[in-house]
Amino acid sequence: MSHGGARVVAALLSFAAWHDAGALTLLTDDRFVTSTTTQLVGPPLVFSASPDTPFGPFDAGSGFVSQTSDMTLVAGPAGDVLSGHATGTAFGDTSADGDTYSTSEFSIGFRVDRPGASIDLSGLLETIAPFLVVAGEASVELRSGSEVLYQRSVDIDPTCCSLPTPFAFSSLLADGTYQLTALASGFSGIPGNSVEGRFSLDFTVTEPVPEPGTALLVALGAAGLAACRRR
Repeated sequence: MSHGGARVVAALLSFAAWHDAGALTLLTDDRFVTSTTTQLVGPPLVFSASPDTPFGPFDAGSGFVSQTSDMTLVAGPAGDVLSGHATGTAFGDTSADGDTYSTSEFSIGFRVDRPGASIDLSGLLETIAPFLVVAGEASVELRSGSEVLYQRSVDIDPTCCSLPTPFAFSSLLADGTYQLTALASGFSGIPGNSVEGRFSLDFTVTEPVPEPGTALLVALGAAGLAACRRR
């Protein structure tokens, strides 16, 4: 094989290796639960927790707030796949003894290194409260930098109450950084009433790439053409 053919082989094998390299990267893990109960006598009772290991499984809660979440990032010859599941609940209450308010937030950041990725989101948002004026929240959001690509909150029936709100979203993703957040919070503010927020989220981010064998065949074929032209 000529020196020119060898250079072509080296360049295209590098191209193949680039295609086989991981294309999705987890960047930030901001999952947490927190609840605060104020008392007429004594200091506030505060509970908070976050994963012990970044991007590791998380299962924590008190009597007022909880979250269970996990995710996996698998790089393979058919493409990288980031997937996971999360549920969160948050409770709020106002009584003669004081107030309780809590928040459960699932938030991760990830980077797409090449265009062609796709994302699929699905789940359910709920708040349980006797009146519209009671402040319960459940929402999901996907951002690219400062741009909101998708946002959904609990649907409200103006005559009575909040409604269980299923959601689903699918889209292609350009290369760049993204933030995926699901939130549940609860704070009553009305004596004798309580409120609860809930979210359930499933997500999959997929980045297809050519099979390693395909890139290798392209490299060898180009090298053969180069050798023929040399002769």
